[in-house]
Amino acid sequence: FVPVREITFSQEDIFKNRTAVEDAVFSGLDLNARYLKLEMENPGLCPIGDIREDQKIWMYFDELIVN
Repeated sequence: FVPVREITFSQEDIFKNRTAVEDAVFSGLDLNARYLKLEMENPGLCPIGDIREDQKIWMYFDELIVN
């Protein structure tokens, strides 16, 4: 696999709206591929002051659309 694009978020970005819905669009890629590999890293625990303070963060992914 060859890395093509990367998106990173700060802790502040992750918790600014409490629940994040993010549409990640990778436009301008002119590639042909047989497989697609997505890697996500869990940020760990909810920060101090959050209603789930010091609890594990849950990550959910609903729709992945590849055109």
